Amino acid sequence: MNSPYITDRPLVDGDLFFGRTSSLDLLSDQLRRGDKVLLIYGKRHIGKTSLLNQLSAFLGERFAVRRIEWSALDDGVEPLGRILIGISRALGHSEPRDLAALEGDKQAIAHHLRTLFSATSARTELVCIDGVPMEELTAQEGWQEALAILHDALDQHKGLTLLFAIEGIRDSERAWLDHYPQIVLRAFDEMSAEDLLITPVRGRLAFDYDSIRRVFRLSGGEPLLLQRFGAALFAERASAGWAGLPEVEQVVPVVLEQSSAEFATYWQRLDPAAQIALSAFAEMPGSHGVGSANDVLTYLSRLHIDAPMADIEAALETLAHNHILERLGGGTYRFQVELLRLWLRHAEDTLALVRATRRYRRRAPRRPRPMRPRRIDWGSLLLWLLAGALAVLVVIVWRGRDTQIFWTAEPPEMSAAADAGQSDTTSPALPTPETGILPGHIVYMAKAHADDPWDIHIMRSDGSDPMRLTQSGFDDTLPSLSPDGRQIAFVSNRDGNREIYVMQRDGSNPQNLTSNAAEDWTPTWSPDGRHIAFASFRDGNWEIYVMRADGSNQTRLTRHSAADYAPSWSPDGEHIAFVSNRDGNLNVYVMNADGSEVRRFSDSPATDQSPAWSPDGQEIVWESYRHGYMDVYAAKLDGSDLRSISRDVYANDHGPTWSPWGTHIAFYSNRDGGWNIYVVNLETGQRTNITMSDLWEQAPMWGR
Repeated sequence: MNSPYITDRPLVDGDLFFGRTSSLDLLSDQLRRGDKVLLIYGKRHIGKTSLLNQLSAFLGERFAVRRIEWSALDDGVEPLGRILIGISRALGHSEPRDLAALEGDKQAIAHHLRTLFSATSARTELVCIDGVPMEELTAQEGWQEALAILHDALDQHKGLTLLFAIEGIRDSERAWLDHYPQIVLRAFDEMSAEDLLITPVRGRLAFDYDSIRRVFRLSGGEPLLLQRFGAALFAERASAGWAGLPEVEQVVPVVLEQSSAEFATYWQRLDPAAQIALSAFAEMPGSHGVGSANDVLTYLSRLHIDAPMADIEAALETLAHNHILERLGGGTYRFQVELLRLWLRHAEDTLALVRATRRYRRRAPRRPRPMRPRRIDWGSLLLWLLAGALAVLVVIVWRGRDTQIFWTAEPPEMSAAADAGQSDTTSPALPTPETGILPGHIVYMAKAHADDPWDIHIMRSDGSDPMRLTQSGFDDTLPSLSPDGRQIAFVSNRDGNREIYVMQRDGSNPQNLTSNAAEDWTPTWSPDGRHIAFASFRDGNWEIYVMRADGSNQTRLTRHSAADYAPSWSPDGEHIAFVSNRDGNLNVYVMNADGSEVRRFSDSPATDQSPAWSPDGQEIVWESYRHGYMDVYAAKLDGSDLRSISRDVYANDHGPTWSPWGTHIAFYSNRDGGWNIYVVNLETGQRTNITMSDLWEQAPMWGR
């Protein structure tokens, strides 16, 4: 199938066009007001030409829109003459013969403009001069005078308006530019980015929220990068009909390679101080692309590089002005385009930059002083040996004392039965709580690198004894422990598309339960362990299904044109919480276990998803994007006692799961860089990173 995403040219009239409604409305207001010289700013590939190509359709019969490239005009001519040549060409007339006679003569220029077209025309000619470099506008002499003369001349001639599309960011030092109405094109917001990704492939390829959010963060909302991600995901996943977070990570190298030339261009335009600061910003360990001038200074110091704080602060301000970094407040910045950070980590090296530019002095690291031989104090050594022997003797005597009470892991009656030789042969013993910080186990998915497949892992609830359970070479994701702890349901694409599998707790005997040509996803066990609810794309959109634990009797529960997925069973088995966008955006809903009586649980214009019930059935925990970052929330079933659980403005927290005893919640987060699993104590609020590894760990599920 041909990709509907456009990556090799600007958009033209007739292409799907997103995200610029406010800019078009502002431009329309400026034209209606009678402004004669207009400026549009924007970095390269931000969509200036695409916007100009929409003006004919947007402005209707009031304006005749003409566009001409600045680079196509003679660059040996002064700015005013070059603009007049452009106007003549755009209107289909010959160029003025004697430019020197027109220079500086407002009346002559006004007369010349009147001769270019009929004054009786009912429409205003809107000449768009596209691709004027900001560097040329601010560095070349004559621009200020040229625009002033043209503005005065056009005031005498109502049938012509000039619009300059300028490639670059507005130079705040050129105050004379403020005399002209201006529009700044920036990257898309998340809603526009979502429209650009979803609309062209509606009915052919669906995205979950995590994938959209990740693409938005990687691209920074820049239209061309969004189109490239869309095209790459369409090429990889159109046949499956669904793309999630793992698929986004798989296409990152593709988009990175396609974008490397543009990134190199941005990089070469930076001065050495900005390059060093940006490279250090990308390399800082654990920052995940977020930091301050002080963080950069600290990192450079670790590299034994002496850089003045004033230089770093000025460099970060320059990078923010050029929309390379984004100001977060409090002197903190982050990469506007996460993909650029990934490129920098492979393409540049801070130490090499310092050596090449000789911008800053690199001091030699201090060498440790050689150890001097010391005389042995034999008297002190003998005393220490005697003290150690005495301590060992005390321990032996203490442990050998008589005791009268013996504690065992079983109740007294069970111990007595064991002494009598009795045993229960009806079923193997259930997993029991272990020693450690918390009882129980957590299953999760993990991988070492972006292009590795996901595998299912299990660990104790304190993060100890991690063990990999699957090594299929395919993506094994979203594990769910059965209530008795003996089996694990999970999602795998090992048979060609995503299916629901079940395996033993040790990873043995995996079995495909769904065996359907469509995608199946997000499994969860019923409290009695007899059924598994899941989401399926077999009806052309995501619906909630339920089946017996052996895969039989697969039954559809929801029937709605919207996406319904991520079911979670209530502890009493009477209700199922799930995620749906049936009211316009993703929210958490609750229904009876047979699919009846659907009601909306969360009611927020932001995205709410990944619900999980508390063990007592009185609360639901979920993840929400209501404050501009993904956070974990909890509330009672009636919506009261709403509270944030994870609370980290600089990170995204996902996939909450309640401990079986209701005292803790686990989730996964990128707050320490990469992805790790955290546990929060609901009584004290203490949060603990229990994985702290180089792996990417996600989708925890807490069980016994």
